[in-house]
Amino acid sequence: MSTWSEIKQLIINKIPDTGINVVTPKRIRDSMNAIIDQIIASTPDPIEFQWSATEPNGDSKTYEIGEAVIDDNRWFIAIAQNANKKPVLPDGSINTDFWQEENASTTRYIDDWSAKLFTYPVEIVLRGKKLYLLDRAVVGTAPYQSTDIDEEILEDPSPWYDLSPDIGEAYTDTQSRSAQSLIQRTGTVIAFDRPASYGDVTAETGNITFDFTNAISGTAQVLRINTATKPTLPASKNLLSGKFLPSVDNFYYFTAIFISGNTWRVDLTISQTQVY
Repeated sequence: MSTWSEIKQLIINKIPDTGINVVTPKRIRDSMNAIIDQIIASTPDPIEFQWSATEPNGDSKTYEIGEAVIDDNRWFIAIAQNANKKPVLPDGSINTDFWQEENASTTRYIDDWSAKLFTYPVEIVLRGKKLYLLDRAVVGTAPYQSTDIDEEILEDPSPWYDLSPDIGEAYTDTQSRSAQSLIQRTGTVIAFDRPASYGDVTAETGNITFDFTNAISGTAQVLRINTATKPTLPASKNLLSGKFLPSVDNFYYFTAIFISGNTWRVDLTISQTQVY
């Protein structure tokens, strides 16, 4: 277990800034250290979660099941709806009819993931040989209860963002990031933020569009589609081989290629099930 300052020095020591083909590793190093500097300079104590009997306007405050609060410098989760039920009683015991004490996190360290309440704005954990950032854009600003990170990584969208790019790859732009595990999706809006397959259970129908939000250059997607008429495709498509056949399962294989700015090219191959 290391402090943020120790981790920053480790990054400086391990990622070079001189030599051949080090531009992208240096960017990664500088970006990670900039984030660490912000964390070190911040005051992470989430004081807005302090238990209170009243709302800011003076009304009685009601806590819902699952809501997290701080009392006596400890974290608690409401196990029953309650109002004016302080987690820590005057004798120091816990009001177990309404509250359960939780193991909670600290931003001073990067440590192995464990099931607990993640409370701070920036949370980074180690799982196996990878670092994961708790994605506050997905889970929100409230404390997040993590119970099984391996299952949570596979969710769509995932609450955990993989911070472990393969530095051996020749990355040339910030659009290139490490790919994640293949997931199943539905519909004909093809996103390129992580590898996915569309139409696995039931073949999709309708026209096809692309979504480049948080796209990763080189991400390959597959779509199974079965319609009587040929679906339309965005202008960014680049058909390499194959053609659409009506009223059979067509397999569209897409690969997103970042060009520059907001410009992408999507290479496309179309095929159908063949006799082997």
